[in-house]
Amino acid sequence: MFHLIKRTAKWFPMIHKSIPGLYMSHTFQPNDMSGPAYGLAAIQEFYNFNVDDLIQGVIKDPMSERVFKSIDGLTSTESLLIADEAKEAKYLEGHVSWVQGALKKAISEKESKSRIKYIR
Repeated sequence: MFHLIKRTAKWFPMIHKSIPGLYMSHTFQPNDMSGPAYGLAAIQEFYNFNVDDLIQGVIKDPMSERVFKSIDGLTSTESLLIADEAKEAKYLEGHVSWVQGALKKAISEKESKSRIKYIR
């Protein structure tokens, strides 16, 4: 989901230029990932999805029990970006969950000891 929102932020300005008269209520900045990060932080906050599942690229629909899996999960860097947006939005429990998930992911990515210490 994060990568879909990220691609939208990148491609929508180009699409907007090629379709005259297309109304946009938001101005996208192609390299600004705060929008996609905030979007996922908000979705997790309001629907109470498991952060570890989201980092792995898995969404479980509690109503239908269907499982949706992304080809790629999130990186520890992307997870920390989402944690920062959760904190900014005052989703403090979510912020802690995203940081904890980023730490687990950084360890599984075999990040450097200094990077892991930074996340802690």
